[in-house]
Amino acid sequence: MLNPEAVGRVFLAPGATDLRKSIDGLSALVSAVFSLDPFWDQWFVFCNRGRDKLKILRWDHNGFWLYCPMPCTCVHFPGRGRLNITNKIT
Repeated sequence: MLNPEAVGRVFLAPGATDLRKSIDGLSALVSAVFSLDPFWDQWFVFCNRGRDKLKILRWDHNGFWLYCPMPCTCVHFPGRGRLNITNKIT
């Protein structure tokens, strides 16, 4: 279960991410592209090209959690074009 009060930081990956990636692919993306450690107490949020689906990757002391909420037509993430940095939300 997602507990927003237990998270350190949330990072949104800019642009589109191939959501066919699972834990290994997304954690490699966090390490290689964003130069961040996926084992920290933070959430990494990825959305698809249509910005109507997302995946949330986070590390727990027992291993990774990958949240894949059901698609919802009422949610649409605004696009900002292509950026080369992660957006940090505090």
